[in-house]
Amino acid sequence: ATATQEEFAYRSTATADALAAIRQAQSDERTATAVAKQATAEYLQGFVNIDYRELRDYPGSHVGEQVCVQGTIFNVNPPTEVQMYFAGTYDAVYISFEEAYTGVYEDSYVKVCGLAADTVSFKNASGNTVTQPHIMFAFFR
Repeated sequence: ATATQEEFAYRSTATADALAAIRQAQSDERTATAVAKQATAEYLQGFVNIDYRELRDYPGSHVGEQVCVQGTIFNVNPPTEVQMYFAGTYDAVYISFEEAYTGVYEDSYVKVCGLAADTVSFKNASGNTVTQPHIMFAFFR
């Protein structure tokens, strides 16, 4: 009987220790998640909505600024680039994403944040050179 009681006590202690370790791991995970959420929130606070006219008229004055703009996508260049019209206008901005995106379509209304990067120039389908303000390292928000 004594051996059985000792075996039961040993197993009970091992179970209690395992449960304590699981609870501690869960607590650590919740803490890490909370820290990550706080860091993300602080990072996102650095991005500010900018008047589209500032980027349209003075793109070189905002290089390196963390900006957000809204608008309608009119050209999808998978996997990492789109062109969009600033909200309510036909003034265009060129957006480059660091990561490939999916589920993005023409005529989608989106909010995009990233680093203002002066302008980008390219040839359009007609062979004319087009220059647009550029936002790089962008993400959808």
